[in-house]
Amino acid sequence: MPRARTMPPTQSATKTRACSRASGPERLASNSRIIDSVTQIKTEAFGTIKRDPTAKGGPSTAIAGNVFFQASNTSAPVFAGATILDAADEAGIFIDNACRSGTCGSCRVKLAWGSVRMPVEDALTKEDKAGGYILACQAEISGDVVVDA
Repeated sequence: MPRARTMPPTQSATKTRACSRASGPERLASNSRIIDSVTQIKTEAFGTIKRDPTAKGGPSTAIAGNVFFQASNTSAPVFAGATILDAADEAGIFIDNACRSGTCGSCRVKLAWGSVRMPVEDALTKEDKAGGYILACQAEISGDVVVDA
């Protein structure tokens, strides 16, 4: 069986010191060759029932408006505080989703008409926003809306 090689203590200590000086969050963030900007850093979350930490109270019975799903030619009511994805689930309309917290982007759909509020929109790029895309898991409507889903 071959013997494991070890470095003499002086070489090992030198390599450790060199590595610790070249690593760490400060060094990584300041190195522009590795990270051009903070927008390249993506986060991942694994879902939560409560999507908006600023929301208060339980589910509402008041209707905020209706959502029309163009691809399936279906309309559904959306309760105040509920999302377009919640309404799609209730109506049996499939919209791909994974995290339900606004970070994965699986539920990205195009808003054809209307306005929404999204507490979290981490998964959308500037181009997505300019193109009219929203996250169905975060989109709370204010009045009637039309989505391409």
